[in-house]
Amino acid sequence: MPDTVDTTIAQMGANDRMTQPSLGYQPALDGVRAIAVLMVLAFHLELPGAQGGYLGVSIFFTLSGFLITRLLITEYDRAGKISMGRFYGRRIRRLLPASLLAIALVIALAAAGIFGASSRIFGGTLAALTSTFNWYELLGGREYADLFAEPSPLAHFWSLAIEEQFYWLWPLTMVALLPRVPVRRRTSMLVVLAGAASLTAPLTAALWSSSAAYLATWARSGEILIGAALGGWTMRSKVPAWCSRLAAPSLLVIFAITAATPAGRGWAFEGWLPVFALVSATLIISLLVKSRTRAVLGIAPLVWIGSMSYGIYLFHWPVILWLSEDRTGLGRWPTVALQLAVTLGLTALSFYLVERPIRAGRIQPSSVLAGTLGTATIAVLAAAWIFAPRAAPTLPDAPLVISAPSTSPPQTPASTPLTTSPEPVTMPTSIAVFGDSVPAWLLRDAAPSYERTDVEIANGSAEACDGMIDLPTGRDRHFNEWILPDDCDEWPVSYPATLAATPNTPTIGVLVLGQAPTADRFVDGEWLHPCDSIDWYLADLADRIDYLRDEGLTVVFALPARPGTGTTYVLPDDVDARFACVRDGLTPFLESLDVAVVDLDTILCPDDDCDRIRTIDGVHVDPEFAPEVLDWLLDESLAVTN
Repeated sequence: MPDTVDTTIAQMGANDRMTQPSLGYQPALDGVRAIAVLMVLAFHLELPGAQGGYLGVSIFFTLSGFLITRLLITEYDRAGKISMGRFYGRRIRRLLPASLLAIALVIALAAAGIFGASSRIFGGTLAALTSTFNWYELLGGREYADLFAEPSPLAHFWSLAIEEQFYWLWPLTMVALLPRVPVRRRTSMLVVLAGAASLTAPLTAALWSSSAAYLATWARSGEILIGAALGGWTMRSKVPAWCSRLAAPSLLVIFAITAATPAGRGWAFEGWLPVFALVSATLIISLLVKSRTRAVLGIAPLVWIGSMSYGIYLFHWPVILWLSEDRTGLGRWPTVALQLAVTLGLTALSFYLVERPIRAGRIQPSSVLAGTLGTATIAVLAAAWIFAPRAAPTLPDAPLVISAPSTSPPQTPASTPLTTSPEPVTMPTSIAVFGDSVPAWLLRDAAPSYERTDVEIANGSAEACDGMIDLPTGRDRHFNEWILPDDCDEWPVSYPATLAATPNTPTIGVLVLGQAPTADRFVDGEWLHPCDSIDWYLADLADRIDYLRDEGLTVVFALPARPGTGTTYVLPDDVDARFACVRDGLTPFLESLDVAVVDLDTILCPDDDCDRIRTIDGVHVDPEFAPEVLDWLLDESLAVTN
């Protein structure tokens, strides 16, 4: 997301007026900025039909290329040179004050415990301050999908980094080329540069990765240079009046593409964003002549939003992560309203109290530079102190065998004569628990206080590992694909290993499963919703049940509980329907195999409150409730097998 570049291009000198049309202030271009930033906001707020809203960044790239190129050519033709000091001074005054305020907000919230005190925020602070965030993400092995999978409050600085790199390099390029290229060939030169840069995007996708095609500077330069080529052409030619007829269609095409484009995958990540930039360029050029669309985009509310679009972009993402639905306790739409209100409030304060006075020159340039350097230094030092590595206690995984501190029979001293028969020793029932992170976290958190002498637990759970053979690829609500960790073993390996490691042979096997089918899964060449079918899962589950029975175990299945609200951070909004379909599919299947069932919904959703003991994420039991839930699970398993 770029800064707010001036839409006022200086009137040309008398000798140039015939060949270099004056652009003047164009309110509609501020309206375009408003449309672009609202697209990004809608995307990050996950509003319906906005899954392609991230394309708003591409619109900004093209618009900035157009305006900056016109500014540079105008200055060169008027003065015979480009003042690098004046150009960079304008960029510094526009970019740094608001970005430093946004970074300071993130650090303050992180210090208050709102965001995780991770090295990513410290590293992200340095990358944001040095305009290298896109490379920080890309070379760090992270993908654009991580924006939601592992959200960082500074993640949106990737687009600012690309734009700022353009601001540093493009004036130098123009200084080198303009004296050597005849005026009549400037547009051709810019078109060639735009074409060459555009080709790097699909090549980067093919030779490197889709993330590189989205984050690498050269791969995104085509969108900016298409705007630059348009700017060069409009410096020499008057825009035909018939272009006004393209305004409404091009805007509608942008909206249609936004609604149809998936998030995190597809053509936008395969190097075809320069094609979208052509649509953006069409919209820009159509607004340079009068039309109803230009008048609509020039209305005061859109112009006001567009004038503050840079600040809106800077503040919106930290605010969304900060004022989440889980943290505020509000419903979906009240939370969205609050996030928008706080974003606009912070932006307005920054704009009117800091940014505009600096841009207007009411604060001396030396003071701006000193304040910038001082604030940046404080931000780096604060981030370094807050996020410095500290030795923190870690909770180990639950042991392979969980039992009371001592379950062995008491020993009688050899010198003591036996006068009575010893009391018979009752050995604990050995129960093997299998499953993914739900039982893994439950056993981990309950193990330190476990004191039951009637049950010994064989821990066959593994975080993130369902155990299914060839578990199909899944995807989250943002269509980001899930890949199993490398250390996940399939059940033919993990189940026998658990039974072999247990001193007392388990007689009961409890399967705490059913989370894996709740996500879309790629089965036989198509994505299946759990309400379409979970037969692909049931066949493997039947094999697991047969194996455990062959080993002499009575099988108990813990039916997954309805989810809490936190699950919608990962799964789509129809998460309740997904779990209902999984439960409805499992119930008759287990009945047909005569498998004993305990329903986790009983303990995890008391009185239909599915959040009370799962505030973490709506799936995993909070640590303080783990002993209670584990006791319930063991008691119910014993009851249904007796």
